[in-house]
Amino acid sequence: MATDALEGLFRDGTVLQLQRRLGMRGAAVESAWRQALWVLAIGWVPLLLGAALQSFVMHSEGLSSFAQDRGVHCRALIAAPVLVLAKVICFPELVATCHHFLEARVVASRDRSRFEAALISTRELETSGWAVLGEIALAYLTIVVVTASRPEVPAWQIAYPGGWAPYSLAGWWHIGITLPLLLVLLYGWIWRVLLWGRLLWIISLLELNIIAAHPDHAGGLRFVGYAMRSFAPVGFAIGVIVAGSLANQVLIREVPLVDFRNAAIGAVVFVVVLFGAPPLVFMRPLQVAWQRGIHRYGSFANGLGLRFERKWLCRPVVEESALAAPDFSTLNDTYQAVGNVYAMKVVPMDVQSFVVLGVATALPILVVALTSLPLDVLGKFIRDLMF
Repeated sequence: MATDALEGLFRDGTVLQLQRRLGMRGAAVESAWRQALWVLAIGWVPLLLGAALQSFVMHSEGLSSFAQDRGVHCRALIAAPVLVLAKVICFPELVATCHHFLEARVVASRDRSRFEAALISTRELETSGWAVLGEIALAYLTIVVVTASRPEVPAWQIAYPGGWAPYSLAGWWHIGITLPLLLVLLYGWIWRVLLWGRLLWIISLLELNIIAAHPDHAGGLRFVGYAMRSFAPVGFAIGVIVAGSLANQVLIREVPLVDFRNAAIGAVVFVVVLFGAPPLVFMRPLQVAWQRGIHRYGSFANGLGLRFERKWLCRPVVEESALAAPDFSTLNDTYQAVGNVYAMKVVPMDVQSFVVLGVATALPILVVALTSLPLDVLGKFIRDLMF
């Protein structure tokens, strides 16, 4: 039953379901690389063709403007495919984490059926048609709100400046297909991490076999925190989106790079908080296990220590038999286990996991920003940071 509950968990994304509804089955559905190429062909290639057509027919700067627009390339050429490919790394790790709850007997036998019910409900919510429609509706609502503010757009998106419908063919495709596709993928991952948090929250309410003396210093739940590293590709994609916008602002609008320092930091914090928050639901059961463990293991250690001292330290002469007595190793092993209890943490994550998420998000921002800057601008940025 557990295997059946895990089957298909965190497998179907919005793009997969759209493909199936369009009748696109087979390798195009099962291969993540083909799905990424499908997203690339729909999101980026038509923009290139439309910008080229605009240049040749209207003799405008559409193609050159498109080539210089680092933001659209970061979004459609890199971030969108990465959001599709991220499932190759993330999904197996999340499923393995769920399987470990049963394999390591972290979930008590009496709550096994409730655990399986939580897996099934999570799978149903992820593959729900209402979730897909909600992501699409939210994506287009976001586009409407943004375009209503009349943002400044590059030349390749404009055909008739000042008109009631100023967008070019590539511009209409950008706001009607490319951006919504990216937002659907992004909202899909946000929905997925919310489901992951919901699943962990349900599990945290079950009867759990938490071992206070476990060597991972998290009651045996440290494996849950390691799962957050699998979201690093999603963080990388978000960093790429921010980096592309930053590069456009600096190169085209000549905005000082230091003005975007808070935006870059905000993106990193957003990713770390979003994908690092779900394991925090185990803080309460870990706190209870830690407090119980301190009293129980502490009492046992005190009793064992007293018996040891009475047996060996009250003798006037140290006998040779003490060298072969197992009491010393027993006491040492016991105190090591008790030390694990006192060193137990109520947060089942390690610093390295947060670093992985933060670096994955910040890396494209640093790379794109630095490679997009002229040497004089880069030198000025370094001087501004130092002085």
